[in-house]
Formats: sequence, C-alpha cells, structure tokens
Amino acid sequence: MPLASCRNKDESNTIESGELVVIEDTSDINLAAYGFDTMNPIATKSKSLSRVLGAIYEPLFTIDEKMNIIPVLASSYSLSEDGTQITVDLNNETKWQDGTNFTADDVVFTLSKLRSCSGLYTSIIEKIHSFTAINKHQIMVTFDQPSTDLAYYLTFPVISKGVKYSEGADFSPVGTGPYKFVSKNSTTIFLEPDSTWHGGEASKKKINVRLVKDSDAAANTFNINEVDAITSDELNLQNSTPKANSFTKEYISDKMTFLGFNLASDKLKSPGIRQAINHLINKQEIVDNDAYGQGVVSDLAINPSSWAYKSVDYSNIPEDYIEKLFAKEGYVINGGVYYKDSAPLSLGILVNADNPQKVSIANRISNYLNAAGISSYIITVSYAEYLNRITNDSFELFVGEIAVDYGLNPSVMLTRDNYFNFESSGIDEVMTRLYGVNDKNKFKEGINEFTQKFYANPPYIPIFFKTESVIYGSYVSGVDAPTSLSQFRNIEKWYFYDKDGKMTKEAEEQTKSTLLPEETEKDKTNEQ
Repeated sequence: MPLASCRNKDESNTIESGELVVIEDTSDINLAAYGFDTMNPIATKSKSLSRVLGAIYEPLFTIDEKMNIIPVLASSYSLSEDGTQITVDLNNETKWQDGTNFTADDVVFTLSKLRSCSGLYTSIIEKIHSFTAINKHQIMVTFDQPSTDLAYYLTFPVISKGVKYSEGADFSPVGTGPYKFVSKNSTTIFLEPDSTWHGGEASKKKINVRLVKDSDAAANTFNINEVDAITSDELNLQNSTPKANSFTKEYISDKMTFLGFNLASDKLKSPGIRQAINHLINKQEIVDNDAYGQGVVSDLAINPSSWAYKSVDYSNIPEDYIEKLFAKEGYVINGGVYYKDSAPLSLGILVNADNPQKVSIANRISNYLNAAGISSYIITVSYAEYLNRITNDSFELFVGEIAVDYGLNPSVMLTRDNYFNFESSGIDEVMTRLYGVNDKNKFKEGINEFTQKFYANPPYIPIFFKTESVIYGSYVSGVDAPTSLSQFRNIEKWYFYDKDGKMTKEAEEQTKSTLLPEETEKDKTNEQ
C-alpha cells in the first residue's frame, strides 16, 4: 500500500514515531484507538476501541444506513403483539474462532454479564426484564416496557461462554467476526483475517490498531499517514481540517438537537403557541450556520435516514397562519410585540453555557422569536444548574440534545415523567398500535398518524440530527455506508489504490469474487 514517505523511510520492520510504533506491511489496514481499558466488547467504556472490536465480535442484529434490521448471528425473529417480547432464531452454523459452536447459551451468558458490568450497552440492558434459552438455537427476551421492533435493541456484541471472562486488560477476545485477535503489546493490537468466518470469503488484510493517548493523537496519526481511517469524533471537522487528499463518508448519527417546552407554564400550555414557535424556527439555517452544515433537519425523533421517516409538509400553510394562531389565544401585536391582557409575551431560553454550539443555537432561536414579536432572552447557566432547572421545571424553553435509541420509537422523551409536563392520550393510543408491528407499511401508517398528532400538539421541536463521518485516505476504497452502530462496516472488503490511482494486485484479486459498491467522486472530497 503506497503511502507518504513517512511510512517508507527505510526497510526496517518498524519506525519509531513518538507514542506509537509504525508497522511496515503494505497489505495491512492501520487504525488508531484511545482509551484502552479492556478488549471485552461489552465491558469497554472506550467508543474508539469498541469500533475496532467490531471487527472481532458480532451482534444478533445490526442496522444498515436506512435503519433496516440486518440479522447477523440471528437468522429470524418474531414479536409479541403487545411489543414486550421477542423470540430470536439463531444462525446454527456459526462457530466461534476457537472452533466451538455458537449457541443460545452464549447469548444468555452475554446478557447476564451485561447486567453486572457498566459499559457502552447499559441503556439497552436496562430495558430488558428477563431472557431465556428456549433451546440451543432459540432465545426469548422480555422487555420492561412495550416498544416498536425490539430487534433494534439486540445490537450488542455477543461473547462466548467458553472463554475465561474478565473485564480487565487481561481479557483475550474470541469472536465470530471476520477478524481474530493475534496479540497485543504496549503500542499495538494485531488482528488477522479468520479463514473460517461464517460471513463469506475472508479478507486478505491484517489490521494493526495503534494505541494512542487521546483523540488528538489519533487525528495526528491520520494526518501524517500512519493510519488509514478515523472518525469525525477523533478528527473534529468543526475545528480541524483533515489532510489533503482525504475523503469522508457521512452518516446520520443518533444525536438529536431540539427545543423543549415547559407545558406547566401558562404561556406554553396552548398547542397553538408552540405550533407558532415551530414555524418561526428556520431549522436549515441553524444547521448551516450553527452546526457548520453537519446535521440533517428533522421533524420527528426518528433518524431522518430511516425508511420510516417522513418530514412534515409546510408548503400549503397560509402566510397569515402564525398570526391567526396567536389571535386565537388572545394575543394582539402592538409595536411589533405580542400582548395578552396588556402583558407582553416574553420567554426565556435556557441553555448550557459550557456548550458554545448550543448557545449559538439558542441565540439564533431568540432572534427568530424577537423578530416575530415574542420578547425572548437567553439564560446561560452551568451544566449542573442547567440539569437542575430542567428537573425542577424552572424553565420555559430549553435547547437540548439527546441520543435517540435505534428502536424507531417516535415517542422518545414522552414517558409519563417527561421533561415537558406533557400528557397526550392520543399519542399513547397511536404508539400502542405500533407495538409489535414489523410490517413496514403498517408501521409507516402509524408513524404518519403519530406525526400529525405530534405536530398539532408539540411538547418539543426536533431541529436536526448530527451527521458524523468516517474519514479515510485517498488510496482507500470500499468504505461502505457506515452507521452509528458500525462506523467501520464491511472493513473486510476495504482495498487500496497505488499512487497512480490503480488497484494493487492484491486488491484486484480480492474484488474478483466480491461485488463492491461503486463510489462516486470518492463520496466527499476534502482536498485542500
């Protein structure tokens, strides 16, 4: 794999480079990870390391870029009508990398360990009430509360019951994925292809994972051509520019920015006022200016990339619609400000002072409201005070962000003890009809009905979902549709170009039997 001269300074096997050792092997994929604690995928707290472990371990299900459920270690599943239980049939031909059979006991073992450890999947296990192995190749999982398609929550990596369990640095990984663990030293984790992988032809490339101290160090290894790909949370595209001749593959993350209402406030009890505020906010302008273009506008708490998502059509709304909404609630405009009973409509927007982007968004929203006749002002407080005020209903509006789960559940944040003092039997009724439904047409009908009711009586305003990226060198190809669950998705299919833009001989051999997605203009160019 021809790279910049820093990767080919001499013919020795290693090059010392500050905190890490560069392994010279032209057929290897080189990655970076920081925050090393354990190679146990359910116990690690490092998202950076978890991405790498995704090449070794696999879940029951994953999702593609359109939020479709893709069985991995599962072969099929069924849901109970009340949306609380899922029965999963397992792939009975899968083996662990040590040659032992994958069975339902391994899934039960994983779920049991998830209960006792605190890693990246705590939010999932907290939803689960019980689980049992029906037989060697079938499990049943019961959830505490009904939800939409429960397969979305079975996306954690499964570990082997037959491997000595540890949550420390001594854990030796054995998975079912395309790569298997070889060794580790103080600077590098070494992985090699598993020729017995159940997913198809094994990759011909090894993976070397450089262990660095933090995200800045990871970004530096990419910019000096010592690793082949990183993610946007390691190289922050808002603050940094990647090296010349690098490219990005974007995906929509699970992080949703929103404007919340306190319905306990007399000013905001009326759905009409909240509807009016919704129409006053230019969401795309917020994305373009305050999120630096790294977001996708949303009208619902469902990832806009999802097959189930449908935006609200505002094109037929009359020009005087907002004025009529205020008039219906008894407001009259005087001197450019709305008044009711001689009192001006004034609203404070609470925001975390420690988050400059959210402060910028709050200021822009305040400008929209002031221009329309609502006297608004910003309340910037520390994060601890921000949480305290929201918890104790000491706010009118607030700018927030939440990681929306993968369950395509549009009623996120609308549980009985919600932030907004919101109650709606109509929305609850719609959600009941969505539980246990895995027919896409019926699900879309339910989502459309939910959207109409949510728009008519909004407890908060979704603004945008943040976009994130995989950033990779110009010589790398085959980076295929990453998701927030699997940024290095299909890494076993990556291949390289030489300096003249031609595939290497090894890549040509690999692609003879593998149909790779066509890339257009390398997706998005960051050439300087």
